[in-house]
Amino acid sequence: MFQHQTDDQIRAAAIGSAARDRTIDVEAVLQVTRQRRDVEAASVPTEAELRAEEYMALRDGNVGGATDAFHCQQVDVDPSISDVVAQVSKVSRLREVRALHGFARVSPTGSSSDAPRLASLSIKRLHWLPAVEVFGEGVFVRLDPDALQRWEETPFASQRIGALTEAVRRRAQESGANAIEPPSPRFVAVHTVAHAVLKELSLDAGYPTGALRERIFADGSQAGFLIYTASSDAAGSLGGLAALAEEARFAAVFESATSRSGWCSNDPVCAESGPSGSDGLNLAACHACLLLPETSCEERNMYLDRVSLVGDPRDSSGGLLTGI
Repeated sequence: MFQHQTDDQIRAAAIGSAARDRTIDVEAVLQVTRQRRDVEAASVPTEAELRAEEYMALRDGNVGGATDAFHCQQVDVDPSISDVVAQVSKVSRLREVRALHGFARVSPTGSSSDAPRLASLSIKRLHWLPAVEVFGEGVFVRLDPDALQRWEETPFASQRIGALTEAVRRRAQESGANAIEPPSPRFVAVHTVAHAVLKELSLDAGYPTGALRERIFADGSQAGFLIYTASSDAAGSLGGLAALAEEARFAAVFESATSRSGWCSNDPVCAESGPSGSDGLNLAACHACLLLPETSCEERNMYLDRVSLVGDPRDSSGGLLTGI
């Protein structure tokens, strides 16, 4: 619950904290609080700005103290996957705030690249939202930007993304829905890798896939994803997921995810299929290989293509993960 507080209320809270901890400077607390409130009042950050800040925090890491809500430490990358993976970080503690700002009925809302119409939670505009704070852990992976850029510039990548771009155009034309921006080759590749790794982490960590979530970072020069679990419990989880970030263990997970992506029980139908899935916004992806519970995927299981990772069944040389 986010409510506006007066300076007197802020001062009373700061003085109360100072009474419990003599090391707190009341005036310093008041100054920081006022600055933060002024910044929030001046402008509301966009989704892209928030995601960029999250990406930098995960990339740079934070060891922190025992009471910090965010612990992220980079670990060594095994040489066997270093051609594609530039960084792996162990996120032993993270905090997520989930707020409800609207709802939709009958038909599902659009993806993050859409502009969904949501019904308001109240008749009058309020200064707060119902929210819950959850804690958890995860694994952050940053793909090698040079390897990703080289793959993006190949004719194979252009061909695969061209099929998705055409599917996006036909969706808007046939359904009358709002036109959305087609995904970039980078986004499709990072998103597909995240699904493959999430399914493999679920098998090794013991969490059901529905308990894990993804966070994709693929705008501009970003090239990473976070796989995490979080709950309302203060402890978050038992450490089984973050432990898989260790050098040898994550290399085994990544190699296994790559190997599983090379074959699907629905092949050759899955690998050779055209636009499929929700609104035809997938290529080679089905429930037997890549699709996840919708609570786990940010994009409602859209913009996935297994062939982009492992190549065409007749020629695997064009895949991003070929050679792993």
